[in-house]
Parts: sequence; structure tokens; C-alpha cells
Amino acid sequence: MADGNLANLAQARDEVYATPLEKLNPAQPALFQANTMWPIFERLRAEDPVHYTEEHEFGPYWSITKYNDIMAIDTNHQVFSSEGGITIAEQTQGDGPLPMFIAMDPPRHDVQRKTVSPAVSPTSLQVMEPLIRERAAMILDNLPIGEEFDWVDKVSKELTGMTLATLFGMPQEDRRQLIYWSDVVTAAPGQGLVDTIEQKMAIFVEYHAYFTKLWNERVNAPPTGDLISMLAHGEATRNMEPREYFGNVVLLTVGGNDTTRNTMASRSRRATRSSCGTSRATATKRSSTGRTTTSSTASGPAPTFPLASASTAAWATAWPSCSSRSSGKRSSSASR
Repeated sequence: MADGNLANLAQARDEVYATPLEKLNPAQPALFQANTMWPIFERLRAEDPVHYTEEHEFGPYWSITKYNDIMAIDTNHQVFSSEGGITIAEQTQGDGPLPMFIAMDPPRHDVQRKTVSPAVSPTSLQVMEPLIRERAAMILDNLPIGEEFDWVDKVSKELTGMTLATLFGMPQEDRRQLIYWSDVVTAAPGQGLVDTIEQKMAIFVEYHAYFTKLWNERVNAPPTGDLISMLAHGEATRNMEPREYFGNVVLLTVGGNDTTRNTMASRSRRATRSSCGTSRATATKRSSTGRTTTSSTASGPAPTFPLASASTAAWATAWPSCSSRSSGKRSSSASR
């Protein structure tokens, strides 16, 4: 870790331990952007592992910071529910949050997840492995040599986009559009990617229309191995309402893009730090081609869906920005 980051972390620790325990608020995006969130979790685990934050822009919320407590909550579906949303932001506008299986309790969660899980099973990934390796080698071989470049853009986004487009059965030329839509989902208006909520809503209409077209193509064709075909032909998902289908598309898009891209970027940062003491992408490495590069089924028809209606635009507000996302469940007393 660079000296500046160490100093920032030390300052953050001082501030955390100087703050009254009841005032600690871990849901601050700036802490994660600066990689200074560790002290607040350190103190909460030691002093208040079931912590209540009373004042927050999205209202009061609980923070659970110990593994066994998290597991106890996550596996107790009778007391703690995922229904109604999985973020600390309450969705009160329009029809509420988009339904998606991550925000459902068993058995609905289990059967919908089971429908798409074969696409990323160990067997399926083993089949895809040669293609992924080939693409990774091509990306590395095409990196500029002897100059700095944006690893996230040229490597993490590119390989993630290629793989997601394959999983969705999309044309490869649309892979960057898919990454863009995923980024818009979690973007807060006025923070760089979109300027206004109206702009975000317009992008969601385009996003929805694209995947509605894919659904209508797949539902009228024999089943294939891509995610949209699995949803269109799966017994538990083929009769979903359009809004629920789109919610699951958003979930799969953001989940696939966000986690994979960030993991690759994080691993490359570790590699370049350990090899040259910096997080810049200027370390020499050899690709799999040997070239040295510089890089840091159910019967019966399922329904087709209409294109975006006037209410579709309101769905843009149903997935909160990254500033309000969390991974906790809601207690049954609060959500039922």
C-alpha cells in the first residue's frame, strides 16, 4: 500500500474511534472509494456487531458484521425476508422495486435461480474455457507495449463484456452496450455517467426494449443454452410478467458485470503492486500465446412481451445507485 493510502487509513481509524459508537455509519460510498472502510468494520465487529444506524439519507438500517450472525440471518427465511428489496433504500415510487430472484424468498428464489444456474455450472464453464482463454490471450496480445493504458477498459470490461454477451446469446458487437447499461443501473444521476433521472429512465427504456426483443426471439425458437432462452423456456420462469423478466435481466447483467470486472481489476492491481510496487498497468507479462506484453424445458408456449410502455421508464428508479446498495435481508417485522 502506498504511503498516502496508509496515511489515509490511519486518519480514518482515528476518526472512527473518535466517533460515538451509536453515530457510526458504514454506508458511506466515499469510504469504499478511498479504501478506508476497514476501521469502521473493525470497530463494529469488536464493539457492536449488530449495529443500528438511526440517521441516514435512506432512513435507519442495521449492520451485521460477524460471519455467524450473517449466516444465521441469511438462512432464516421465516424471520428475515428478502421480499420487497435487498437495499437500504426504500422504493416507494411507481410500482416499487423490480422483482428479481435475489429479492425473493424460497421457494420462488430457488426455482428461478435453478433455471439459469446451468449456464454457469462447472460443466458449462469447462465447455466455455477454451473460448475464454482464447479471448483473454487476444486481449493481452493487443495491449500497448511500453506505455500506460486503462486496464479496466481494455481488459476487465472487454473480457467481461465478451463473456456476458455469449451467456445472453447477444451479438458480440453489442457487448459494450451491455456493460454501459449495467453501469447505468447503479449510477446516481449527477455523478458522471448520467446527468438526470430522466436521462436514466430513457436509457432504461432502451435497455428494456433490447431484452424484450431477445425474449420474443427465444420464446418462439427451440431452447438453447443462453440465459434468455433458459428464462423463456424454463417451467418456473416462462410465464413471468415482463417486469419480473426485466428485473432478472438487470440482476444477471449487473451481477455478471460488476463482480467479474471488479475481480479482474483487483487481481491485476495486486499483481502489479507485487511486481513493480505500483498499481499502474505497466508490468511485463507473457500471454498464453507466448508473446510478451505490457499489462498491469416445459411444454406449451410462453408469452411474448410488448415493447416498453409508458410505465417502463419508471423502472429506472427501482434499482438504487451504488450509494445505497447493501447485501442484508430485511426482518419480517419490517417488511411483512
